[in-house]
Amino acid sequence: MLQLQKRRGLLTGALLTFLLILSSSSSATAPAGRFTVAGAVVTDTQSGLKWQQTHDTALRDFGVAAAYCASLNLGGTGWRVPGVKELLTIVDDTAQKPAIDATAFPNTSVGNFWTSSKNAMTGDGYYVDFSWGDSSTSATSAKYYVRCVR
Repeated sequence: MLQLQKRRGLLTGALLTFLLILSSSSSATAPAGRFTVAGAVVTDTQSGLKWQQTHDTALRDFGVAAAYCASLNLGGTGWRVPGVKELLTIVDDTAQKPAIDATAFPNTSVGNFWTSSKNAMTGDGYYVDFSWGDSSTSATSAKYYVRCVR
């Protein structure tokens, strides 16, 4: 019975991971005028999320990225690493590399940015590639950029 429950748990985790990949594998295009900037914080007028306008250029592993965001005090506290679906909302497929609104998010590095999402089967972390605006997974020991949200 315990073996059957474990298998069901693994299958459920695999199905959830597949659905997350399916729903997030396509990138999004943020419409023009969607963002307002105050100080160094960008507000997404559609979702209400507040984004760190300029990420710092340090490369961090998954755990260090989370600690960095938790310690950020940029116009207030409560910052965190965004989920994969959240980070995909600021992708702009129509932009030249990087695939993001350069007015709202100037000096964004072309490269991978961590999300807080993990693959249920492998434990790998999801990231969004702002070269192309898509998402994938990687070992959590890999070092990528992070843009915090609250």
